[in-house]
Amino acid sequence: MKISAAIITYNEANNIGRCLQSLKLVADEIVVLDSNSKDETVNIAKAAGAMVFNQEFLGHIAQKNKAISYTQFDYVLSLDADEALDETLIQELLKIKNKPAPAKAYTLNRYNNYCGQWINFGAWRSDKKIRLFDKHIGKWGGKNPHDKIEIPENIQALELKGNLLHWSYTSIEEHRNKIENYAAIAAKAYHEAGKKSSSFKIVIVVSPASTPTKILFNNLILLFDSVITLGFISIPPDIFSSTLLLKFNGPDNSTDNSGCSFFTTFSVIELLDVVGK
Repeated sequence: MKISAAIITYNEANNIGRCLQSLKLVADEIVVLDSNSKDETVNIAKAAGAMVFNQEFLGHIAQKNKAISYTQFDYVLSLDADEALDETLIQELLKIKNKPAPAKAYTLNRYNNYCGQWINFGAWRSDKKIRLFDKHIGKWGGKNPHDKIEIPENIQALELKGNLLHWSYTSIEEHRNKIENYAAIAAKAYHEAGKKSSSFKIVIVVSPASTPTKILFNNLILLFDSVITLGFISIPPDIFSSTLLLKFNGPDNSTDNSGCSFFTTFSVIELLDVVGK
């Protein structure tokens, strides 16, 4: 069994080297699809031996599938640039590479780092993702920006030991910017799908399996985990009510309101503007 690693990048100079280093023993080829990075991402990737291609950003789902299209082997390990394999996971992957009849898909346990601290509780700790799969039966799907690997219902993904290390945010300001960016992408996806709303409605952009209660619980766990481990000492009173209203007038962003859609993306807890020690 040979494995192709596929990664999309944009200004990931601070992350891509770590990601590629973790793949050296398990990937038989590494494909990096960049979207006009302005930093040293491309040079770092080339120096590490990756095959680097360029593509104007198509959206998270289409971009990741495009990266897979450049791979030559059946099995694809699809990672983000801010992820890396830990030693246990590397050894697990080396074992299955020698199996004559590997499974069609494998689930990896993603271990998230928030502002320099590993999160050990809540949904952020039980973050299992299909990332290794036979590209003939699986592909990236979902709804931008919340992508996921989709495989046929009759295919069971096996879970591997170890962790896929994920450095999610290095600062609260970065978290804020990501939320605002993802809110814009999600609202645009709903608009392009022809879904309408009004300023009186709220669309909670979450996975189908989530509920407002579940979101609240998981984010409270993240909050208290962060309070304990990061030393946060002050929580602003509006932490439960951070919203972003996005207005799309039409595909051409014109001022004609005939095609106007309103979407409010609501994040129960964003952990923003928290005062640290």
